[in-house]
Amino acid sequence: MSLIPSAISAHLAVLLDQPPESPYMASPSSIPLPWQPLSVAVSAGSVAAPVLAFILYVIFRVATYFSVQVLTTRALQSMILPRSIVVEMETRDAINFYYYPRDVLRVTCPGVDSGNSLKQKAVTEGALQNRLPIEPRQEAFVDLKVPDGSVDCVVSTGAISRHVGDPLPLLMKAAELLRPGGQLLLLEPIRGGGPIGGLRGLLGFIHSVTAIGSNPGRDLEGLMASEPLCDVFDYEVVQEGGNILDPFVVAIAKRKEAVRSEEDAPVGEKVPITAERRQQLKKAKTQTAGKRGTGKGRRR
Repeated sequence: MSLIPSAISAHLAVLLDQPPESPYMASPSSIPLPWQPLSVAVSAGSVAAPVLAFILYVIFRVATYFSVQVLTTRALQSMILPRSIVVEMETRDAINFYYYPRDVLRVTCPGVDSGNSLKQKAVTEGALQNRLPIEPRQEAFVDLKVPDGSVDCVVSTGAISRHVGDPLPLLMKAAELLRPGGQLLLLEPIRGGGPIGGLRGLLGFIHSVTAIGSNPGRDLEGLMASEPLCDVFDYEVVQEGGNILDPFVVAIAKRKEAVRSEEDAPVGEKVPITAERRQQLKKAKTQTAGKRGTGKGRRR
């Protein structure tokens, strides 16, 4: 009787150690797969190449940023005249405050909303650290209530490129604020030429649709040469910087003297002809020719 339990226990031990295969269930190793498993072999070169490219890109972007900052520093320090009244076209932070001459009379900063505590804090602290007479304003640049012709310098450090839509209202507002002989200081990315210029133009179109980042595809020189800007500004490129992928320009647009009409000008003084005056002369010439033609018909 004692042999039966021992035999049963021995049989159970064998079953647990080597369970029999059921005719209705296949083992996992014998199940056919509908696809062939891929064996991915990752080489050191395939990983190192994109990592190296990314590192080089980061170095390139950092070098570009610092070169642009050097140009910006030199321009703000050397091109803003002593005791100037300055208006920023856009105030994003207080970085420019470190570069302004210490003898400026006032720097008006638009778009500093009291609800944006971070920007307001940055502007306030930047003004205190650099001892600048800052005038923060809540309204945007185009809505600034500053007397026309009372500003010596309007500064745009990328405001034109970041603006979504037509920048003409910004530039015409600058022309209104500037005194005759005052200057619009432009530190802006430009489109450039060649295939890179075409690519930057495409990126500019994407910016106009998405309003993300800045517009690297603006033709700044062509914009300033168009009417009516060419009638109120003398545009001059001071220095080009950046690199072939990120061209950058430092330019000055000087406000022209106020143009008087022919009726107000002294006899014999030549008066510059604006686009509006040119259209008036053309219209008057057409009307005069029409009247002459009508008169000849009546005589007949």
